[in-house]
Amino acid sequence: MSVDYLINAHKNERTLIFDLDNTLYDESTFLFNAYSGIADLYEHNKGEVYKFLVSEFNSKGRSQLFDKLITTFPKDNINIKKCLDVLRNYSCECCISIYPWVDQFIEGVGQGFIFRIITNGNAQQQQNKIRSLNLPIDRAKIEVIFANDIAMKPKKMSFFALNNAQQLNSPIYVGDSDVDRKFCQSLDIEFYDVSQLL
Repeated sequence: MSVDYLINAHKNERTLIFDLDNTLYDESTFLFNAYSGIADLYEHNKGEVYKFLVSEFNSKGRSQLFDKLITTFPKDNINIKKCLDVLRNYSCECCISIYPWVDQFIEGVGQGFIFRIITNGNAQQQQNKIRSLNLPIDRAKIEVIFANDIAMKPKKMSFFALNNAQQLNSPIYVGDSDVDRKFCQSLDIEFYDVSQLL
């Protein structure tokens, strides 16, 4: 399958819905920019703190990342709340690139396409991610459902928060994770694994 499959699905009036992180763009780009802001809290160890955050994320993921940071750099009196404040408030206007396939898709479907997104994660942070993306479309054409405010995927309730959810035509959900796949299974809709395009 290729991006043409999604473009043709749109031409056949099927509804396309997208995940956000690691589907439309590489989430680590956003996170590493935010980690740079967190490193700024550590005036004397900025470089080391940034390297630690990136290395720990790359090797072990985000689980308890800030707990580990504070344990590793205890003298700076930084707490998890300060780290989360930086992470959840970071944004940069249209500074993060989308994946090349997304550009190709938008070119194929045209500017009138309504970009429907259902995403897990802190709603404020997810909104900041969308603001930071260099999406070449009218922002008014983006409909976002923040699943954390309803029920996190794979629970299916967030799907029904979409405008006209009951009238959507043969939906395809484009995502990258096992959670996305289970979300589609719970809804009995088609899952398109974006890894085929990366």
